[in-house]
Amino acid sequence: MTIVNPIGTSIVNETLHVLQIEDDALQQSLVRKQLEAAVEDTTYSLKITSCSSLEEGLASLAQTPIDALLLDLTLPDSAGISTIEHIRTQYNTLPIVVLTGDETMITSQLAIHQRAQEYLVKGEYSAKQLFRTILTSIERERLQQALDIAREQLTRNERHYRTLIEQSPDGVVVIDESDKVIFLNAKAETMLGRKSGHLLGESISIPLTAGTDAEIVIPSADGTLCYANLRILNSEWDNKPSRMLFLHDTTDKKSLEHQLVRSQRMESLGTLAGGIAHDLNNLLSPILLGVQAMVRNNSDEKQTKILAMIEQSTRRGADLVRQVLNFARGSDLQHEHINPETAVHDIVKALEKTLPENINIQVKDIDKDIPYVLADVSQLQRILMNLGLNARDAMQSKGGSISISASFVYIDSSMKVANKAFKEGKFIRFTVSDTGTGISDDVKPHIFEPFFTTKELSKGSGLGLYSVLNTTKRLMGFIDIETEVNKGTTVHVFIPISEKQTHGEHVFNVSKGLHFGSGENVLLIEDEVSLLNMASDTLRSYGYNVFPARTGKEALSIYQQHPTNIDVVLLDLSFSNHDSANTIKSLRGMNSAVKIVVASGFAEQRFIDEVKELKVQAFLAKPYTTDMMLNTLYESLR
Repeated sequence: MTIVNPIGTSIVNETLHVLQIEDDALQQSLVRKQLEAAVEDTTYSLKITSCSSLEEGLASLAQTPIDALLLDLTLPDSAGISTIEHIRTQYNTLPIVVLTGDETMITSQLAIHQRAQEYLVKGEYSAKQLFRTILTSIERERLQQALDIAREQLTRNERHYRTLIEQSPDGVVVIDESDKVIFLNAKAETMLGRKSGHLLGESISIPLTAGTDAEIVIPSADGTLCYANLRILNSEWDNKPSRMLFLHDTTDKKSLEHQLVRSQRMESLGTLAGGIAHDLNNLLSPILLGVQAMVRNNSDEKQTKILAMIEQSTRRGADLVRQVLNFARGSDLQHEHINPETAVHDIVKALEKTLPENINIQVKDIDKDIPYVLADVSQLQRILMNLGLNARDAMQSKGGSISISASFVYIDSSMKVANKAFKEGKFIRFTVSDTGTGISDDVKPHIFEPFFTTKELSKGSGLGLYSVLNTTKRLMGFIDIETEVNKGTTVHVFIPISEKQTHGEHVFNVSKGLHFGSGENVLLIEDEVSLLNMASDTLRSYGYNVFPARTGKEALSIYQQHPTNIDVVLLDLSFSNHDSANTIKSLRGMNSAVKIVVASGFAEQRFIDEVKELKVQAFLAKPYTTDMMLNTLYESLR
């Protein structure tokens, strides 16, 4: 016969070792006989050990493992529930069946409370019932142990799960059924810009159902924005219904997308800038030439000042075109050895002409025997000019003073640690200081952004400081700013020194004098009529004979008529890039030694490279002035 335990599994072919602790010898004998009779029809064999006291029973347990314990609660050395307590302190997982003559419910409840698996009243059970109870207690204890193991595993899993949540690269926020925050991990704190102690217990309104996704923008306390994908799931937290909000940070992705859009916008702007640069520079060139011609022929001091203002504005317009082109497409740098002292003095002279009476400017603190810098002359000049003009604009209403200086500095690792913008090495520090309005804390982070300006719409392009920073970086330098509202601003521009010092430095803005012609014949090719006429008149007034032409075809026709008379060709590269190159090739075909000067307001680099291969004598950048044009022609004819 097979006995089936209460959960439906069969227990067969086992030897059961049962310990009986009972002080009544008659009861011991009765239980033994009942159990022996109960197993006769089963495959079980039975071993019964009997003890008369708790002390004797504990000694037996210490020597021999058993499967189950039959325990009387009224022993000579222990009575009641404390008997179970004594055993449980040493044998916590031992199956115990209580056999007692106490029929009260209180005793049975207390016995079960102390983890006695079963409770039987003496004289009220059969042999088979006793045996079945022993088997049930064994199985129940086995199940209890399995349950304890499962609970421990569950606890470990929960700890592991919680650790994963806490250390997740995504933000996790848990809210209860009333939408109050009961947990958030470190990443969520960072994304929300608030510590958990400030958010726990606060209500969060989430107008989304579980299982849905959404893109959200999270404003932090410092004003920055965090972009995230939000996903909501129903769950449990600490055994209570909850909702989990998963926040996947997409700020970097959004930043890359914005950079891509900005890059595409810059590419479009570059194309647009290239298209308008030619037209703008063609418009500005005749103005410059015309103003300079009027100044030469004008003795009225008041009119001369007006003409000087027109020339200054035209030059600034040309500089703005260059800034837009540099901003949109960049430009190649032509590095030269530059004396910082000369650079500062020349910039101060140039700025003096632009300052109102209530603003003064001075050169301050130039190091003696200061090392040269290796930089692009025009770019360094533009950096200092932009900073000087910004300083002027900061003092337009109240006036003040500007100082420009240059000094040698060596930056070591300790200085780099103190200021992350610094780089190690030897630099010339160009400093432009003003006593103007200063820069507020909310504006300072944006001053180097393109198109950002605090000036009126008609008075600022927003490209000045962006151009300064961009150019400084291209010169392998960096910038540091000190500013205080209502007290002024100091900008330090650090440019690496030239390791190879030389005395043949480039001199800023030093006029070489105007070189007159001696009846040389110039073939002038320009598609802009106003510039063609103004340049022709200027050249004639300085002793040149001019053959004007608007197209390459017309120019070739003129050259064929005067093949030996043309001394130099001044050709606009931008009248048509392909036409320009073809015209140069055709002229070279007629006369390989013909001298050619190319003028350009803007041209695609590939066409400039193509023209360079044709070995022209010089390039003349538009908009050009009278002295630029005359000096370039003079150098080409030498």
